[in-house]
Amino acid sequence: VVRWLWEVITEWDQEERARFLQFVTGTSMVPAEGFKGLFGSNGLRLFQVQRIADTTRLPQASTCFNELWLPEYGSKARLEERLRTAMYDGRQIT
Repeated sequence: VVRWLWEVITEWDQEERARFLQFVTGTSMVPAEGFKGLFGSNGLRLFQVQRIADTTRLPQASTCFNELWLPEYGSKARLEERLRTAMYDGRQIT
């Protein structure tokens, strides 16, 4: 599922990538140092993906900790659909 996540993000345009970054970190711009330069609520905090088993949930993010909680969806298409729904405040985007 993590590999699918990066495949999906790679396929998106810059606007959607910025929206994803805003969703998971609270900022739509990558620091000059790249992801290794991301800050959280208490200093430098690397981006992390936490896999969760409950596939009925939407992906969730903790911007204070630069974490994405990603359910173990059964397909790449389902992951993309649910991630977009979460990123766009629960609205389904096609």
